[in-house]
Amino acid sequence: MSPRITSHDVAREIGVSQATVSRALRGDPKITPATVRRVREAAERLGYVPSHLGRSLSSRSTGNVAVVAELGNLTYPDTLPVMHDELEQHGYRTLLVAAQEGRELDHALLFDGSVDGVVLTTSRLTSELPARLQERGVPFVFLNRVARGVQADTVVADNAGGGGPQPGCSWGRGTAASRCSPGPPT
Repeated sequence: MSPRITSHDVAREIGVSQATVSRALRGDPKITPATVRRVREAAERLGYVPSHLGRSLSSRSTGNVAVVAELGNLTYPDTLPVMHDELEQHGYRTLLVAAQEGRELDHALLFDGSVDGVVLTTSRLTSELPARLQERGVPFVFLNRVARGVQADTVVADNAGGGGPQPGCSWGRGTAASRCSPGPPT
């Protein structure tokens, strides 16, 4: 098994500091385009893949959004790819948390700092989860759902207008849904 290539290896390869490699790969405007190109070429040549864990520790952002969904609900197979694509365009990864009737949802992922926000899509969730997310300061948005006593952004289908495509939502840092855009035409 080959040793894992690190940003220090990339730095050594081209004679720059590890901080320069990190800043170049993050797109820091203080790094010249020529240096960015050299760093990217060396990273590619060496097979370097930035550590998501390291990046999240330094930025205090995981880049993850959890989508809590009932996989058996026929609405969500069409909605999930739209949400995934929209989140990805904004630099977020989608973590799917499957909610199943009769099974307790494992809340650890939602509360342990693994996600920057949560999309709640299931109608079977107890109202306890939104309240707990709110208490802990975890940004969340409801999709086609509301919970009494919880102030939160909600995205709903236009049932009166024929349903229309489901929107995908994306976060601004540290906020609940800041932007929603329609899915593909149906």
